[in-house]
Amino acid sequence: TYPLLLEILNRYGKAYIKDVFPLEKEALFQEAKKRANGLEKFYSEDREYWEGGLDAFLYSLHNETKELSAFGWFVAHETIANSLANQLRIQNLIDEKPEILNEKIVAPLVIAGIPRTGETHLQALLCLHHDINCLKHYETISPVLPKN
Repeated sequence: TYPLLLEILNRYGKAYIKDVFPLEKEALFQEAKKRANGLEKFYSEDREYWEGGLDAFLYSLHNETKELSAFGWFVAHETIANSLANQLRIQNLIDEKPEILNEKIVAPLVIAGIPRTGETHLQALLCLHHDINCLKHYETISPVLPKN
């Protein structure tokens, strides 16, 4: 069963997980570039800002958390690498089509609520309206589709 697989991974994978899925900034940058098909240009205007946040997050993962499980280490690696790859794709799209930055979002509608209160149902109802463009789940994971 699934919990048994996690238990096995956490018990026996700890010895290898840090080598296979490193949580070091340069290794994560390289993994992101590979996932983004060789794109290399990260945001430059605010790089100091977001890179400082990444440094703080990686420091926290290495020094402030109780030892992560092997699965936790894997999830952290995948989340960061995918986010950096998305950032490369977004920057590439902006470089190819800078007019995107001139698009106006006139009246964004943000739905928030505590669990089990119907906000998902409300979103589904609103998305049925022809004048409303709703964010799809896959767009939250990968806002720019890979070229291939």
